[in-house]
Amino acid sequence: MSIKKTLIKNSSYNLISYAYLAVASLISIPIILNSLGGELYGSYILFNGIVLVAATFDLGLSQATIRWLSLPKINQATRVNTWKTSLFFFYILAALLSFITFILLRFFLIDLPAFTPINPDQYLLATVIASGIVLINHLNIAFLTIPQAHQRFDIYNTRTIIVGTANTLITAWLSTKTDNIAVLLGLQFIFHLSAFITLLSYSHHQLGANPLIPKLHKQLSKELLGFGGKNFVTNIANQIRVQFSNFILGGLIGPVAVTAFSIPQNLIIKAAGAISQVTLAFFPLSTSLTSPERFPKLKRLIIQLQLIIFLLGIIQVFVVYQYGYQILTLWLNNPEVVIQAYPVLKILSWFFLLTILTPIPTAVFESLNKPQIPAITASLNTIFTIGLIYMLTSRYNQVDPSLMPAYANLISSLILVPALLIALAKSLSGYEKTIQSTKTQYNTKL
Repeated sequence: MSIKKTLIKNSSYNLISYAYLAVASLISIPIILNSLGGELYGSYILFNGIVLVAATFDLGLSQATIRWLSLPKINQATRVNTWKTSLFFFYILAALLSFITFILLRFFLIDLPAFTPINPDQYLLATVIASGIVLINHLNIAFLTIPQAHQRFDIYNTRTIIVGTANTLITAWLSTKTDNIAVLLGLQFIFHLSAFITLLSYSHHQLGANPLIPKLHKQLSKELLGFGGKNFVTNIANQIRVQFSNFILGGLIGPVAVTAFSIPQNLIIKAAGAISQVTLAFFPLSTSLTSPERFPKLKRLIIQLQLIIFLLGIIQVFVVYQYGYQILTLWLNNPEVVIQAYPVLKILSWFFLLTILTPIPTAVFESLNKPQIPAITASLNTIFTIGLIYMLTSRYNQVDPSLMPAYANLISSLILVPALLIALAKSLSGYEKTIQSTKTQYNTKL
């Protein structure tokens, strides 16, 4: 199968799954919002946010494992040893993060204004269940590296659909029956566990060994952690930037401000996630195209993808400005929230135009074994954004507080996204010169 056909096939699996979940989310959010009410919905968002933040703490092992398993000319024994080494660290991380989540929610975050709508008994049970979700979700992340590395995105998306349906449509239905957040999280835990079970059989078939038994290999652990550590910085910086806005609003203002900002933010994240589905298929493919004879194809593919993505971003800005208010009104059926959320959505539409230009370059840098470049960019972006939120909130206290994180994200991206694209162009040019130099030296020797 040709390179483009492989990318189209794998991207199609991802996009179909993602489109289904995006529609399910669009249907579910107004139902959950109106069933729980604005304040309790803000509390629910923060519980889910904590789970999402915890998921990013994988030390970059998932991406490192996928890259290693995707490399050409690697034998089966090395693949098995790589997986078992990766699993060893995932077990430790899953247990540790689950414990930390419980401690944070139980003793440190309990007094946030955003959690006051929940009664103490429900809060304690929700804390226990959220910690369990963190544990199982981390194991799922580990087992998903195998189908991703083998470019079996049909298997990969089975888990996505199982968990995504629970988090959207089924949770929305259940929220019409109860406003107990612990019950909603309990339902989601059951489906996370179901997804984990479905991945075990596939993993056993691919590895030819018991996939639940880890084994530490020192040399492989150094290589995985070395690459993964740099990738981890990128992921955690991006996730902190996304979730920090909600927590600063929840801590300083209250749950209503969280709701006003999180709904348009959720829309932007869902839209940007569609681009990430292409990147998900692109990363293992781009890794296999870094050989000298295939590199020109990779370069052409990057340019074509970036042009298409940029045009989609322009269309998105037009749609938001022309039809955004009407879409929010029809979708949420909550005029008070729409009035607060629409100005945020307009600002974030420009942020979206910039941020969707970063996933492909990030994947390319990682394929070229330069994960430190997107890591530095993401870290600076997070630092700038957090600093701007504090500065704007304190200086413009008469302005709607939900607008401040939107402006902060936009200003920071205006500075750093062009810098990342320039770095990409230079890296591709440098890599190409290295290939040509190697060929010249080889021909000279002949």
